[in-house]
Amino acid sequence: MSIPIKEMNDVLKVYQDSMAKSGFNFMKFWKEMDQTLKTKYNTDNAKFFGLFFNELEKGNPKLIKDLDIVKILDTFPERWKKERVSDDVLMKSVPPKHWEDFRDSSWLKQHVKSCVTNFESNSKVAAAMLAAGLFTEKGVNVTALKKILVTEPNKVKADAETKPSIYVGTYKKYNEGNLKGKWLNLEDYADKEAFFEACAELHKDEEDPELMFQDFEGFPKRFYHESSVPDALWGWIELDEDDREILEIYIDEVVNDDNATIDTARDALLGKAGSKEDWAQEFLDDTGGLSTDQLGYYLTMSDTDRQLFAQEEADNRAENRDDDDVLKEADLRDEYEAEEADTKKEAILEKAKEAVRESEYEETYKAMEDPVDYFVEQQGIYTLEELAKASFISIDYEAYARDAELSGDVTFVRKDGEVWVFSNH
Repeated sequence: MSIPIKEMNDVLKVYQDSMAKSGFNFMKFWKEMDQTLKTKYNTDNAKFFGLFFNELEKGNPKLIKDLDIVKILDTFPERWKKERVSDDVLMKSVPPKHWEDFRDSSWLKQHVKSCVTNFESNSKVAAAMLAAGLFTEKGVNVTALKKILVTEPNKVKADAETKPSIYVGTYKKYNEGNLKGKWLNLEDYADKEAFFEACAELHKDEEDPELMFQDFEGFPKRFYHESSVPDALWGWIELDEDDREILEIYIDEVVNDDNATIDTARDALLGKAGSKEDWAQEFLDDTGGLSTDQLGYYLTMSDTDRQLFAQEEADNRAENRDDDDVLKEADLRDEYEAEEADTKKEAILEKAKEAVRESEYEETYKAMEDPVDYFVEQQGIYTLEELAKASFISIDYEAYARDAELSGDVTFVRKDGEVWVFSNH
């Protein structure tokens, strides 16, 4: 996506108009803006705001000066701001009387950075902005916005991307409208027991704290549970980045089994390639090629070779057949016999040959769609093994890959421009 910076003000103005037009109906407004951005810029709300805040992160003074941030953020009415916050799953039970305490919670301060930097969800972003004090009675606290988005984002983004962490609170505090807790980096603890000791120390103000894991980051969602930490998460943390990626793809795309191990995933991974066809060619080259039983299914001809062969065959048949047969097939015999002038007879005969050529060409070209049937079964020119070695014959790698997938032998997963190939056996 690319939106010129000079056009951002126009986009922000569209946002203001859309909000007013929708009566501050969030879903209606968001849908209308998605359509507007898609039509004009081939993008959507999330991507636009991602670009918007990325530009702010760069600390571009001209951008911060030229873009009237107040206009877009101050458009949110107080009613809408509060509704958006109270709609958030993690914030819905916070009573109004606790808002001031809630704004100062360490959990929210950390979550503000994570949400604004990574845009995990629209409602969280709105909530984070409100709770961080970005909204004031007069508009927007631009200083606070710049502090979060310009001076701190690099550290926050790095932490969010590299550290598997859990925000640890308790059910008792949560039910009282208190989200006091702390983000704990799981890599700081030797094992699960050490982590739970840290959780108990964190909430030692409670006699027997019932831990509530209110949020997470830096690890796959399947390992997150509100009231427990699965053993599988600790196994995942011990893996390096490459193995984490292999295991995640294997679980999500191949076996759908959270208990799958990295050893199983490594054994199943056959490799990566630029395409399914590339993998099929590499696989067959490495394993000695097609078996005799497979030759009949995956030999093919290029379209150019089919055209050349079909034209040559059509010419030969038209020239070598008896003239009477040619005239009969072209349904021109009566016209030929009725004509007395030799020159005209020759023209009629040539017309008949051309008609036969066209017919023979179409028939032969179509028949060569299955070269094995044509050259081995119909013509008997080659044996199957001989045909496989012919210069005009190639292997249909696309068909081989397709059948390997349809038969359940392999699973293809496309990721970051590559095709990962896993064996299902």
